[in-house]
Amino acid sequence: PKAKARPKSKGAAKASSIQVDAQETPNPNAMKFSLSITVAETGSFSFNATDKDIAHPIAAAVVAIEGVVSVFGVNDFITVSKTAESDWATLLPAVVDAIKTAA
Repeated sequence: PKAKARPKSKGAAKASSIQVDAQETPNPNAMKFSLSITVAETGSFSFNATDKDIAHPIAAAVVAIEGVVSVFGVNDFITVSKTAESDWATLLPAVVDAIKTAA
């Protein structure tokens, strides 16, 4: 008997389809990330790195990154704040990857 081929997981392709556009803000320790998806259906969310049991998957993934202080989200964007010591050159790819993976 021939083994049936299993269909490939569709979850892997999802991450790459989300567009993330990073934009500077007047605050050098905060950056706005516009997404091609809605992150908050109603209202907004705000979490700090010290918060536990964050139910929002994108927020939880982003604040788990070392150097991130807080994340705020509304409509189709999030604002990420970092410590003064952290560098956006290092954080930016990590934040984008966390957003795409968790979304």
